[in-house]
Amino acid sequence: MTKSSGERTTTTDADTEDLEAIIRSAAPTLLDEAFRAMLAERERARTAPPEPEPVLPRPDPGPGIFGYGGEVRWHCRHWCGWYHAERPDLDVIGPVVIPADGGPDDVSAAITRQAKGRHQARHDRVLAAVTEHYEQEHQEAESASHSGR
Repeated sequence: MTKSSGERTTTTDADTEDLEAIIRSAAPTLLDEAFRAMLAERERARTAPPEPEPVLPRPDPGPGIFGYGGEVRWHCRHWCGWYHAERPDLDVIGPVVIPADGGPDDVSAAITRQAKGRHQARHDRVLAAVTEHYEQEHQEAESASHSGR
């Protein structure tokens, strides 16, 4: 039993033995379940079909702290030397439309809508440029990768 005397709390050997018995009985079960779940997830990942390669490569902000001087590049995934460059800091920011009686949530929603619109426009420009490059320069490689060869 636990005995309390003032600010000091003492635990008897019986309490410690009870606690250790509980931990010993529960620990293997919990570890076994976690281990089985981990093995099942590993097997699912191993047998899952490979995800298709995305059309758009990851953006490359450039090396070091200054990168490409504010320019972001999307390199050809075939590494032929081609890239599409954008300057996100030079995007034209249109008017933010807020209702006359709008509060902070309306301002936030308007700014978010505008940012999502700029993001979608940039995505569309990059996708068009990358697609055009692949069609002009890598048509054979693209058709081979999509046919499962």
